[in-house]
Amino acid sequence: MLQNFFNEKLVSGRADRKSGGLSPKTLKNMKYMLHVAFDQAYYDELIPSNPVNGVRLPVPDGPEQRVLRSEEKELVCAHAATIRTFSAQGVILLLTCGLRRGELLGLQWQDVDLENGIMKIRHTLSRLKKFDTTKSAYTYIQLDTYAPETNQTAIYLGPVKTRKAVRTIYLPERAKEALLMLHEISAEISEGKSEFNPHNLVFCTEDGHPLDAKVLEDGFQQILAYLHLKSVNLHATRHTFATEALQKTTDIITVSEILGHAKPSTTLDMYGHTFDDRKRALMSQM
Repeated sequence: MLQNFFNEKLVSGRADRKSGGLSPKTLKNMKYMLHVAFDQAYYDELIPSNPVNGVRLPVPDGPEQRVLRSEEKELVCAHAATIRTFSAQGVILLLTCGLRRGELLGLQWQDVDLENGIMKIRHTLSRLKKFDTTKSAYTYIQLDTYAPETNQTAIYLGPVKTRKAVRTIYLPERAKEALLMLHEISAEISEGKSEFNPHNLVFCTEDGHPLDAKVLEDGFQQILAYLHLKSVNLHATRHTFATEALQKTTDIITVSEILGHAKPSTTLDMYGHTFDDRKRALMSQM
């Protein structure tokens, strides 16, 4: 029933009665609001499951997201490795592990095992409109309790995007080196501060507060500008990782699991174009 509702809105859902349907972004917003509402109903035991989980939205057509070329990624990682800041080392982790920005900022040191070279993705950090966490179907922790109570939004440590987003990342060497530097930076700025970083976040400010996503974005842009590379947004780091991974393997399932996608089909929908060169090579042999 809900799938039919979204299908109809796609082709004829405008409130002004003009021809055409709603944009993919509007449909995504509607799905999110319904998901939250039905989640609460499920939590209150009013329904057996969340019906929105089965809804599949159309993949919007549009210009391809620019990703960093392999040589550009190498330049960014090499330069970032020389910068002793949280944002620079975060850029390396994004490019080498394919994390979402919120997953990176939600990392806690208990999620990191450098001896065995693994990292657990279990949480995401988000700025959301304030709500009563005790009434949520999921576990959320407000981290910025030091902020003024009059603030309309707050920073929360909450669940990752999907069940498949809870995953283990096997750390490449560059990621290990970045985490070692982050550990050193944390030890230096926390010295003598007993209440520093109470939630044990990997990424924090000099006051031990959660690192703002804008600091990460600004750090990335500064690196691109220094290297005279064309600007791309921070999310392009994840697209860069996915594109490079799919150029190195046709194992969609493994790449999908590393990215934390709900289904391999999501990975195919988003990055299937990366197989164009392989398709061309195959057809030339036919």
